[in-house]
Amino acid sequence: MELKKTSRSTYFDYFSRNINRAWLKIIFLCFILILSFFAGGVTRESGDWRKVYNILTNLPNVSYNYIGSFFLVPPKELIIDIKHKNYSSILMDREKALKGKFLIDPSYVPAIIGLDSKSYKVKIRLKGDFLHHIKGKKWSYRVKVKGENTILGMKKFSLHHPNARNFLGEWLFHKTLKDNDVIGLRYDFVKVILNGKNMGLYAIEEHFEKRLIENNNKKEGPIIKFSETGFWNKKKKLKENDIFLTSKIQGFGNSFNNEDDKLNRAISLLENYRKKTIGFNDVFDTETFAKHYAISRILGGEHGERWHNRRFYFNPFLDKLEPIGFDANALSYGSWLDGNLFQNKSLFRWMSSEDNNYFLVKK
Repeated sequence: MELKKTSRSTYFDYFSRNINRAWLKIIFLCFILILSFFAGGVTRESGDWRKVYNILTNLPNVSYNYIGSFFLVPPKELIIDIKHKNYSSILMDREKALKGKFLIDPSYVPAIIGLDSKSYKVKIRLKGDFLHHIKGKKWSYRVKVKGENTILGMKKFSLHHPNARNFLGEWLFHKTLKDNDVIGLRYDFVKVILNGKNMGLYAIEEHFEKRLIENNNKKEGPIIKFSETGFWNKKKKLKENDIFLTSKIQGFGNSFNNEDDKLNRAISLLENYRKKTIGFNDVFDTETFAKHYAISRILGGEHGERWHNRRFYFNPFLDKLEPIGFDANALSYGSWLDGNLFQNKSLFRWMSSEDNNYFLVKK
């Protein structure tokens, strides 16, 4: 008995005969109507019909990237377990912040983080100054790993909604800094499971301690900053310039105590610069600072240039301070395309209090 071979044309003919061409016309008409409504909405919202053209021309790329995403390596998964009584303490800190409009002195509580089949004892608390860090369902956290362990090479790190640092903007900023031999943070994205609940994608950001310096191939040295306490104490109602001039300069971590010569030297340099008793070139590594500023301006990361967001590394070989990239919110401000790059007339100049920026560079 011979089996009858079925050709491809037979299947094609079968489906052609059974498809109602009228339904194809209706589907096509609905597609055109939906596209028209979409184009009209975009044009009305933006006032520019060219945006519709840009969206349509980018559809192939969007589709390609979407399909390609299925073949990417998934992000690391952090499984965070916090006991009920400790999580209640976090909830109390959040409620206090929502009433006071700022998050001030939240408490650390013990927790366990699972990663790659290993468990790590940590301390965790809420983090962030403004309330957008603790609104919604995805709150921001600061984590310290106990003992000699590290998570993804970090002893201290932050977890926050990717939107808190403008999604991929901050990742691009730190990668660009490192590519140009300027100190940047380890910045990536992880999936977070909190007490059994899938919280989705979080950004993970390295905090300031000696491993940050080592990861940037620098000799160990203190990291300093201006204290933000006065900046967030709105009850005193001081002008920002007055807060800047009186803000305490302090170090990070326990690698350098208050009696350490390197830390004292770093604080002395920055303090004398603030008092204008010493020049910029005598305090800061000029070349590194210029690259940091140029990258910030090109990528629209001016937010990190405000005095209370500044972080400095003391290079013991050069006896000078170097900037550390932090909180730039890159790609959320004007870039060189807007003519903002190299807008100053002097190589380094002390900006007025209205500028809220005291460390600027020109071309």
